[in-house]
Amino acid sequence: MRGWLIGSVLAALAGGAAQGADMTALRGEISEPPPETSALPAYTLGARYWYSSGRHDYAFDASGVDPTLGNPTSELSYKNIPGQSLELYGRYDDIESGLVVKAYAGGGGFMSGGKMNDRDWFVGQDLVSNTSSSLKNTNLRYGTVDIGWGAQYLTYGSLKVLPFIGYGYWHDGVGIWGLRFLPEDFGAGFAAAPPGTVLFGNGQKVGDYTASWNMVRIGAEGTVTILPQLTLTVDAALVPYAQGKGDDSHLLRQDQLGSRPNVFLRGHGWGGQVDAMLRYAVTESFSLGVGGRYWYLDGSNGFKTDRMARLFGERLPLTTYLSERHGVLAEALYRF
Repeated sequence: MRGWLIGSVLAALAGGAAQGADMTALRGEISEPPPETSALPAYTLGARYWYSSGRHDYAFDASGVDPTLGNPTSELSYKNIPGQSLELYGRYDDIESGLVVKAYAGGGGFMSGGKMNDRDWFVGQDLVSNTSSSLKNTNLRYGTVDIGWGAQYLTYGSLKVLPFIGYGYWHDGVGIWGLRFLPEDFGAGFAAAPPGTVLFGNGQKVGDYTASWNMVRIGAEGTVTILPQLTLTVDAALVPYAQGKGDDSHLLRQDQLGSRPNVFLRGHGWGGQVDAMLRYAVTESFSLGVGGRYWYLDGSNGFKTDRMARLFGERLPLTTYLSERHGVLAEALYRF
């Protein structure tokens, strides 16, 4: 009898211990879930190479000062300006809040090519002068900083969208060499020089031109997953306000216009900037990409003056003032 009681007690204790162990394991499974992890790293650093071609164009109206002049009175076009630059890219993703800060800055140039065309008109748009010069020594500096929110929440299937607002800066300069009058019919009945006349060869520097822009960026970044390791990202920004500053140095007319820079352009307007990148994830942290970029800014709401004219407060209205650059990108990114 005593043996039976002892056996029963031991069996009950063993069963209770086993049940308690099961409940403890169950409570541990419920109260201590494994920590959540995200596949998206918080930081991204990278480098890019940009090969591009650009143009600048400005024109002004002096017919209000001299009615014998046309409108536009003069137009200077800088076309097919090559450039190459290196840039650094950085990004921070706050995974919990969805806040994103991204930026890039670059510079370079170091190339020659393209042409500058300078045309002048009398009233009735009778052409009186049409010259061509070569362009050398491109100088590029630029950068953007954007703040966005919602990349982890604004999703549509495989597409993620990040709205953002930011600031951008773009400086684009080039040297002007040589001066040749183009063979063309001149409606004014005479020309400033016989067509084909080479006043200065391409070994003579005759000027410099720089355009600098400060801008507000409002846009969105969209990323779509094409394959598990392949994504396409498009970063499109509307520029609702851009402020442009152009400095034109006429080295051969400093006696008339003053010391260099001697022609000043000031304008504001709008534009847009678009980057598109196709990225391949080599590893979870490292990716390579290729893509394209297009920038356009128009600041035609402004004026032109020169060092001598501004002493008398003379400002001539701009009819055209724009900058454009486009090209191909290659990048390497590391995420951690």
